Amino acid sequence: VSEELRARVFEAANRLNYRTEAKFNKKRRSNLLVLLPEYIRNDRIFYYEVYWSIEKRAKENGYTAVMCSVTQEMEGQLTLPELYHEIVFQGILLVGVLSLSYVRKIYELEIPLVTVDHYYDSLQLDSVVTANVEEAYKIVTHLINIGHQQIGFIGAIEMTKSFKERWTGYQNAISDAGLKID
Repeated sequence: VSEELRARVFEAANRLNYRTEAKFNKKRRSNLLVLLPEYIRNDRIFYYEVYWSIEKRAKENGYTAVMCSVTQEMEGQLTLPELYHEIVFQGILLVGVLSLSYVRKIYELEIPLVTVDHYYDSLQLDSVVTANVEEAYKIVTHLINIGHQQIGFIGAIEMTKSFKERWTGYQNAISDAGLKID
């Protein structure tokens, strides 16, 4: 079929939340859909490790992790990746920060859903996040213990909850040591 017709079919399938049911091999692995916002696609440090850890654990537990990026356009239009309609997924992992409206759309699919490295206060979701407050506190305390007195913080604390939590850990350690933030 033409690309135009293909796009229209997937658009209609997306609106209707249509998914195919695989009837092939009963011994096939179960699939997990791992959605990442497009802006972290090129991260070669943190998210690279997160994804490969997910992939390894999934394999160990009989799953195939299928990674798919979410573009800003998809987020804005609340469009699911085409792959969602082509493969049956037993669960979805959302890695990084996606808009609340997009996450809500995925939540409403009623497929097991876990967020990674972010949580949404208004949704009851399982989340895997780092211990930002505690670890920032430990890092700053270590710097103080080895003699540093002027310790700065670099981070856009209004950008994500994790940055704000790290700021809190930083502030607590500075305060507990009797130092002032310059």
